Amino acid sequence: MPGNYIIMTSFDFSNSYNYSYVSGYTNYYNYWGYTGSTTNYGTGRSSYIDKANIEKRISIDKDGEKKEVNLKEM
Repeated sequence: MPGNYIIMTSFDFSNSYNYSYVSGYTNYYNYWGYTGSTTNYGTGRSSYIDKANIEKRISIDKDGEKKEVNLKEM
């Protein structure tokens, strides 16, 4: 039927990722004093669960008209 419509969808999703962080520094000394340092890194992994809601407005101009709708956001 002709008219304006809203197509809506909702879905849950999960994601995980790896990350690194500075965990500290190692300082080096010899008999005469400070000679330098190195950075110490740690790694971690995190994950989360979330929900997405997508909607798109379309218009049907004449009876029997079909439209292909892509709900994927670009």
